[in-house]
Amino acid sequence: MKRYENLKHGTEEFPVGIHNTLCKDGFSLYPHIHREFEFLVMKKGKGVLYIENEKFNLKEGEGVFINSEELHIGIKTDGGEAEFFAVVFAPEVFGSSRVDAVVQNYVEPVLKKKIRPARRLEKGAVELLYKINEKPGELMIKSHLYALWDMCLTGAEKTTGTVKDKGVNEIKAVMAYIRENFDKNIALEDMAGHVNISRGYLCREFKRVLHMTPFEYLIQIRIDKGCEMLKDEEWSIGEIAQRCGFNSFSYFTKIFGEKVGCSPKEYRQKYV
Repeated sequence: MKRYENLKHGTEEFPVGIHNTLCKDGFSLYPHIHREFEFLVMKKGKGVLYIENEKFNLKEGEGVFINSEELHIGIKTDGGEAEFFAVVFAPEVFGSSRVDAVVQNYVEPVLKKKIRPARRLEKGAVELLYKINEKPGELMIKSHLYALWDMCLTGAEKTTGTVKDKGVNEIKAVMAYIRENFDKNIALEDMAGHVNISRGYLCREFKRVLHMTPFEYLIQIRIDKGCEMLKDEEWSIGEIAQRCGFNSFSYFTKIFGEKVGCSPKEYRQKYV
C-alpha cells in the first residue's frame, strides 16, 4: 500500500531534503507520513503541530523532532502569515552497514521506537538547524546532522516500542487505503470495512486525529495527485480529472480552484 507521501527528499546519493514553506493565511501542514526523520522549525508566526495526536504549540524560533513513520499535521491558530522550514532526511545518512556502531547504537533504537528523543528542541539544536537551512554543502550538512543527533539523544527516554493510541494506527491504515484507491469510487463503508470498524467510529477518530473528515482527506489526495499529473502533458485535463476520481470535469475544476487558488489550466501553464 502507498503508506508514504510522494514528495522526494534530497537525492539517492544524498537523501536530505531542506524545505522552506510560506503560509500566507496561517500555518498549515497536510496530514502525512514518511519513513525519513524530520526536524521542523517555525521561522515566523505560530501554529499547532500534531504528532501522533500529541499537540505542540509552536511559535517563532521553536522546533520539534518527528520520528520515522509518525503521522503529523499542522493546524493554523489564526490567519496571520507563518513561515517554517523542515529538514527531512533518510536514516541512511548516518550509515547503512549492519556492523556500523553508530547505526546500531544511536539510529536503530530510535527507528524501532525503543528510545524517544525529546520532541521539543533546545536552543542549540535550533541554531544548528538554521545553519543547515543555509545549505552549506553536503559535508557541513552531514556534520551538523551528527551534532544535532547527539544533542537530541542526550536525555532521550526509553520506551516500550509500542504505540499507545490504537486509533492513530487505524487512521494510518485508512489513510494508506485512501492513497491506494483515490481514483476509485470509494465510500465511507469501504474505508471503515478496510480496518473492520464502524462508519461512526471512523468519522470520530478521523476528526480527532486528523482534524478533518475522511472525504476531506480523500479530496486532498485527489487534488495533490492532480497537481502531480498536470506537470506532465501526457493527459488532457479532462483525463486527469477522471484519473483522480472526479466524475465531473466542472467539479474537479471548482474544487481545484478552491484548494490550489488557480484553475488546472493555469497550474499547468506554470510548470509546462
